[in-house]
Amino acid sequence: MTETASGLTPVTAVLSVGMKPGFVWSEQTLRDLSANLMRDARLAVVPCSSAAVAGNVDVLDSCTSTSAGEAVLTVIHTVSQVTWVYDPASATYVAQGSYTYDYTSTTTGSGSSCTVKKTAVGNIAGNGKLIVISNPAAQNALGYGYTASGDLDALAAVSNGCAGTADNETVTVTWLPLIKAFTGTGGSYDGETVTPICGGSGTETVTWSFSVPPQ
Repeated sequence: MTETASGLTPVTAVLSVGMKPGFVWSEQTLRDLSANLMRDARLAVVPCSSAAVAGNVDVLDSCTSTSAGEAVLTVIHTVSQVTWVYDPASATYVAQGSYTYDYTSTTTGSGSSCTVKKTAVGNIAGNGKLIVISNPAAQNALGYGYTASGDLDALAAVSNGCAGTADNETVTVTWLPLIKAFTGTGGSYDGETVTPICGGSGTETVTWSFSVPPQ
């Protein structure tokens, strides 16, 4: 997410040059102005703070669809900061931590567009499991060394720009879709998967990198 710094308006600067008396556009002038515009635009963009979405599990779903002449782009981004606590009774690790959930659906058609946004933040509070396969023979048979997943129901704030309403809605937050992987170098737990969704019109990208305490 980015925001434009106030006071910098490269577009109006370019227009003012072209409106000067006696000014003649040329291919070289256009190239120079284009380069200046892109440079000023890059300088004018400053990143928003990402402190609220720093985490070690990142899930990004992007899906497009069409219906009745309208195009719908839906993006769901969930970022979590998770730690794993071993539970001897179940011989599994239980998830603890926090998450942020952002849903954006933009409908475009008939020369206009509108957006529905849903946001939620909260605690994972045990809503996730990690199983570590320590036996090499079992790992070879299963095809992975550990598996984990996590989801929960949350109350999201909804801003419906299409209907002009604001409300709350219960959503299912899949903060960690099912992953199956082997540990990396030095026993690290990290990886990335990209999976087709929405009948192939979208993708789900899952990135994780967390530590697991010994049993």
